[in-house]
This record gives sequence, C-alpha cells and structure tokens, in this order.
Amino acid sequence: MSYISKLLSLSTAAVLSLPTLAQAQDWLTMSDADFAMAYVDQAFGGSPEERYEVAWMLFARVNQQIESGGHTLSTWETWPSDPDTFQPSPKFVLGQVKRESPAFVTSKAVRSGMVDTKDVGVGKEEVTRNMLGYDYIVGHGLNAAAGVTAYLSAGNMVQMPIGSVEIKARWEAANTPETEGAYLFYSGQYALTGLHIMVKMQQTPEAVYTSDDPSWFWTTFEFDKNPGLAHARTLIDQPHDSATAARAAILQQAGLGGSPFEMYSPNGTQITFEEDGAFKVLGHTMMEDFAGVPQGPVVDWTSWNSSCHACHATASWDIKTSKGNDMPEPVGKLTAQDLENLEGYTPLDFMWPIAFNAK
Repeated sequence: MSYISKLLSLSTAAVLSLPTLAQAQDWLTMSDADFAMAYVDQAFGGSPEERYEVAWMLFARVNQQIESGGHTLSTWETWPSDPDTFQPSPKFVLGQVKRESPAFVTSKAVRSGMVDTKDVGVGKEEVTRNMLGYDYIVGHGLNAAAGVTAYLSAGNMVQMPIGSVEIKARWEAANTPETEGAYLFYSGQYALTGLHIMVKMQQTPEAVYTSDDPSWFWTTFEFDKNPGLAHARTLIDQPHDSATAARAAILQQAGLGGSPFEMYSPNGTQITFEEDGAFKVLGHTMMEDFAGVPQGPVVDWTSWNSSCHACHATASWDIKTSKGNDMPEPVGKLTAQDLENLEGYTPLDFMWPIAFNAK
C-alpha cells in the first residue's frame, strides 16, 4: 500500500499519534536525494495512480513556501536559474539572491522555429535546479562549452546525481480572466500557469537513446483554467489523475491547503519512451504548443506530438564542434532516422540546459 493510501485509511488527522505524524511527513522534509531513493520503487514500479502520488508529493515539495531574499517564494524559485548556472564564474549562494523578475529563457517553441522570435507574446519560461544539480554542473565544468567538451573527451559520462531536480515554469500576465486565482510572482506581474518537474531517481543507462530502463521521473502540472486544457488531456495516452482526496491530503501536509496550488493538476507522468504502446505523450499546452497538430488553438488539436522523456533523451553534445544538437520532436521510441541524426553526439543525461546554454 502506498503512502497516501495508508494516510487516507485513517479517519482524521486528529487521531494520528505524534510518531505517526512525524513518519507521515518525512516525505516532505527529507532531502531530495533521500526522497528519490525512498520513492524510486513507487515511481518506476507503481501503478499509474501511485505514480500520480509521487507527482503530487514532488509538486508539494518544490512549492513549499520559504523566505528568501526578503520575499516568500516557492522553494523552486529560490534555486539557481539557467543564467545563475551557465556563466563564466558561477557563485550562487542559496537564499541570498534577490529575484527582481523571473529568469526568462528562450522557449522551446522559439527554438523549434515555429514562433516568430520578435513576437513571442507575454508568456515566458524559466528554468531552475536544486543545488545538487547545480553543484554537479558547475563542479564538472559543464556550465561552459570548453568544459563539456573536455569532460566528454576524457571518456566521462554525464551522470546527474540521484535527487537532482529540474524545473521549467511558465509565467503569463497576471490579472487576466485566464489567470485569476493562479500563484503569482511576488511582484504581482506574472501568474504561474504550469510546471515541468523532472527528478533523477536512478542511475542513467549508457544506452540513453534506446534503453527502456528509467532514470528520470517526469510530471507536468497545469493551471486548471488554461485554455483548452480539458481537450488537450484527451490526447494524452494515459489515465487522468482523479485522486482529489490524495491531492488534498498532500497539499494540506505541505502547508498549501487553501492556497492557489489547489488550482493545479497533473497532465500525467512519464518514466521512459513508452509503456506497452502508451504513455508516449506528455507536455504542457503553452510550453509545448508548437507540438499541437494542427497548429492553432488547443481546442482544435487532433494530436499532440510532445514527449518529455523522448525529447530530453536526445539532449547531446558534439565533441568536434563543442556544440549541443538541435532540438527534435520525437514521441515514443526513437526512430532509425532519429538515431542516425544523433550519430557523433554524446548524451548529456537528458539535460537540455547544458546543450542550450554551455557557451
């Protein structure tokens, strides 16, 4: 029986003894590495419902509210961003960085060439990572192109530490009917419309492009009022999460009950290219809008060619040119053409930020 199933079998929180409560809350207070090791079996071997429980716990963990830089922020907002990480001399100190605005990055839509870069709209994205991932990247010189090439040329494999967490957030303009009720950036200017969460829970196999052995756990949460969301979820080939009691229990324990985070829910989870022909599609309606077919409003899509695992599996580096590869749009197992296009490229352990930002 999974953690949440056990929790919900109790009549009320009031009947929990102090030792039981302490044990029940370990999932919230343990380190990212300890969480990954404690829940890897549920994440990679559990039912879809049990995987959603892991997704909700991760969502609650990264959104715990803490004081940082003079503001109350979600935990993930206090972590080093791409600009903090990929610079000549990174010197990030947790809790001492004042965020005047989100650290926006170039969106995948723009990178895909399907959006005019001069008119990207208000919605923008940012990427942050926990200190475990930051320390690995900076400590191995993977924040610069010369460092990546030197590391790989020496025969090393990029192997992010177990417990590494990467976040990609989508911000839209606040104070609109579509974003009413969403979590806001502290300035009130931006509303959070979704999060991609990826967590390293097991060592990555060497055959990154073809192996079905899971290493990263993926989940995507969207703001429930995002336009076309209900329709988009009909295009995702896995069961939809309906465990509202489990959601309430997790958010309550994280101190997020009654908060804007009650207005978010997951599109799904993913652990490999596909599972028995399903679980191939996972994305966010705004961050992966370029993958909707036909291009246009979400409600008009007839298919959605978006996969967190398949896309990130192709993140790789050409040692000869000291550059990352271009972003493809694979769904499911990589095709023979995909593999041919990747010849000469060395995998980066699913880390597009290295391929995009190491200069």
